[in-house]
Amino acid sequence: MQLSDLSVRRPVFAAVVAVLLCLVGMVGYMSLSVREYPDTDPPVVSVQTTYTGAAASVIETRITQLIEDAVAGVQGIQIITSTSQDGRSNINIEFDPSRDIDSAANDVRDRVGSVVGDLPEDALAPEIRKVDSDARAILFLAFSRPGWSRIQISDYLDRNVVDRFSAIDGVARVNISGEARPSTRIWFNAERLAAFGLTPADVEAALRTQNVELPAGRFESRDQNQTLRVDRPFATPDQFASLVVGRGDNGYQVKLGDVARIEEGAENPYSSFRSNQGTAIGLGIIRQSGANTLEVAQKAKALIKELEPTLPKGMRVAIGTDESMFIERAIDNVYDTLIEAALLVILVIFLFLGSVRATIIPAVTVPICLLATCAVMWLLGLSINLLTLLAFVLAIGLVVDDAIVVLENVYHRVEQGEDPLVAAYLGTRQVGFAIISTTLVVCAVFVPVMFLAGQTGLLFRELAIAMIAAIAFSGFISLSLAPMLCSKLLRNSERGRIARWVDDKFQRLESGYARWLDASLRKPLIPALGVLIFLIVAGFLFTRLPNELAPAEDTGVVEASVSAPEGTGFDRMVAYMQKIEDDIAYLRKDGTLQNIIVRAPGGFGTTDDFNSGNVNLFLQPWEDRTITTTQVADIMNKVLADQPGVRGNAAPRSGLGRGRGLPVNIVLAGSTYEGLVAARDRIMDAAASYPGLISRVGAAPCGAAPP
Repeated sequence: MQLSDLSVRRPVFAAVVAVLLCLVGMVGYMSLSVREYPDTDPPVVSVQTTYTGAAASVIETRITQLIEDAVAGVQGIQIITSTSQDGRSNINIEFDPSRDIDSAANDVRDRVGSVVGDLPEDALAPEIRKVDSDARAILFLAFSRPGWSRIQISDYLDRNVVDRFSAIDGVARVNISGEARPSTRIWFNAERLAAFGLTPADVEAALRTQNVELPAGRFESRDQNQTLRVDRPFATPDQFASLVVGRGDNGYQVKLGDVARIEEGAENPYSSFRSNQGTAIGLGIIRQSGANTLEVAQKAKALIKELEPTLPKGMRVAIGTDESMFIERAIDNVYDTLIEAALLVILVIFLFLGSVRATIIPAVTVPICLLATCAVMWLLGLSINLLTLLAFVLAIGLVVDDAIVVLENVYHRVEQGEDPLVAAYLGTRQVGFAIISTTLVVCAVFVPVMFLAGQTGLLFRELAIAMIAAIAFSGFISLSLAPMLCSKLLRNSERGRIARWVDDKFQRLESGYARWLDASLRKPLIPALGVLIFLIVAGFLFTRLPNELAPAEDTGVVEASVSAPEGTGFDRMVAYMQKIEDDIAYLRKDGTLQNIIVRAPGGFGTTDDFNSGNVNLFLQPWEDRTITTTQVADIMNKVLADQPGVRGNAAPRSGLGRGRGLPVNIVLAGSTYEGLVAARDRIMDAAASYPGLISRVGAAPCGAAPP
């Protein structure tokens, strides 16, 4: 073996190579991103268009279908999902995982731009984002201040806070829940308008022509040069009341205050956000597709600490939900397992070899192989996540195998009286090809995993790459650094007391095993029959095991969607949501829940529908509660089932994949909405016949987004 021979003859070469692997590995480890799972989210581009006042059917025919037809030819599209609601159109375009998100967004932007001229004149320009329009917030912040109205809090956040969070790298958008931007609202008196012969269009024209700031020129003199500015005279309700909107038959100047009631209010009064049974304004931070959840959340929380000293006196900011908390705790637990596994492996090696010097050799190979694997992961653009850390845990038991084979053979020759240098040279030559073949075989086991298709392939590909890299480096280290260390560290010395005691116990174990082996060889049918029975039982039990992509997790967050009949008013929907909040509030009082967030209508953005809402339950840290997230979700479903007039479902937040973690989602397709309604009702009736299922079933009305 040329590599082992060179390493024994040139120990500095082997040491330098190992040091270089450690240095490159450290750089790779420090540069790796950290997330919960590998990046399995496909590139998603969303197109949102607002057309206030338009019915869902108009939105579908005048906006959604036009944009869908335009973007359908973009390369790499897998799924196009659209939702047409009253006043809003949402289109999600999912691309092939290999498609670059920036290039895909540019292609969609070009296609949408070609049909903007065909959209209704009153429709706002389509908003194109590199994120699912239904993406959930990874961090939810609740701002409140006693004595301030929703308008004041919202105005402050809009001017001073939102842009700071939007500038964070990896943030797609920041949504304001319960937003109440200040505006002047004008309520017409129809009788007075008719008496003066005016129409709302006349008032609108007067507002557009008079409530403006016009250029007033410049003032120039020998010593000064100033631009003149004429302030707009209308700012308060009293000032707007004096705005002239027309003239009567007798020349009387009709003022706005004569035909309307003017007041200051929210631009969108139909939005409600509550945190822990109190009014607040929420900021939802949504990451870009493929962005690192942990990194974005850490930067956002650092910004919160930076902003707190500058907030107005009395304003409080509370973290409602933090998706990164579960990820951090889960990864910390895997790190603990990794350290425990390494210590146990080293302890077992010491018990078998009985020599501290001999134990050092395989123990050194573990961190070197793992660090070198980090360098490979960095070069391939992978991340530190639960699955790659799992690969490290599994690799610890595999990377020491090759080094132990070399060590045991060299150590045996040293005990036979050979010089350590000669023993390392000849002993490694004896087992060199065995190590190479073993390394290749183990690597070959994980190669097919790299070529799995779909989300499963994206999920386990990083695990396979990490395992293959760690095992390949273990073979290299066992043929380079391990024989060099054997030649320098091993000595032929008397075994210690602990080693002799362990050897005695293993001698007894070996004698007992020899007796069992002799008996098995004399009567081979008995062990063969035992193996056959074991295989039959194991095969039967395997068929009875449930199948799932990932096990259920206690994420500490429960998400519930609530829907009411179409046409439900805003005040009625708010009353429904407050009733649900009151019924579940006892869990916060007994210390199970940390925060309850209630939004109505559900979701973000401008919409004319008020028949939906969302409830997010944020549980206390795991060590401070005895109830699981699934149990809280079951309690929430019972609360929703007891609510008259609404339908809802709750489920623990899922960290893997898109959606809300519901086990089954059914999409109905048809040519007419009437047919879809009939099919939906039949499915709902069938689901109601299964005990315990109806509380988890939800349906979206036609023209609305599914819960």
